[in-house]
Amino acid sequence: MNNKRIEEYINHVLVWKPHYILEVLRESRRLLKVGWCQNLYAANINGDAVNITNPTACKFCASGAPAYVIGDSRPLDNIHYNVIVGLLSHTIPKKYRYIQSWNDRAETTLEDVISIYDQVIEAVESHIQERY
Repeated sequence: MNNKRIEEYINHVLVWKPHYILEVLRESRRLLKVGWCQNLYAANINGDAVNITNPTACKFCASGAPAYVIGDSRPLDNIHYNVIVGLLSHTIPKKYRYIQSWNDRAETTLEDVISIYDQVIEAVESHIQERY
């Protein structure tokens, strides 16, 4: 992880309810450990694509999990979702730019995704400790 890159981004965006952002990140991480998918934001138990707010959704990609936790069927319009996706995207190797495309690479594993979440959670926790 490029610590300076994520630190600069955190300082810029975490004026938007950092405790709530941390809560969403932790719950998203928990959901991913239970059910992770690629090439879909959300899937049901059979692996079929479902809307992010569908009650049968039980598998999520790295950017689908926070949308589900926030409960927004239009997550791109939600500032908290965009902050979280930005934090995750600033943590992956720079050449991939977006967490969505990095998540969907054949080489990406659940362990890789959890590692990125752990790095972001740690950075947000540190930010909160220093400022609140």
